[in-house]
Amino acid sequence: MRKNVQYAEITCDICGKKEHIQQGSILPIGWGNVEIRYEEWDACNECIEMVTNYIKRLKEQNNDT
Repeated sequence: MRKNVQYAEITCDICGKKEHIQQGSILPIGWGNVEIRYEEWDACNECIEMVTNYIKRLKEQNNDT
């Protein structure tokens, strides 16, 4: 069956990855918002993981000193 569905394009504000989502959806599955310096960025799941791991390493380094 063919469906007439309009899609929107969303871009990860960190890496530039593009993905199509159905009109009316806010973010693709697995994507989220990351707050960096009081700005909210749309981020793909890979970038969310990267930022989370980076923050975790920074916290561990601060605890070691």
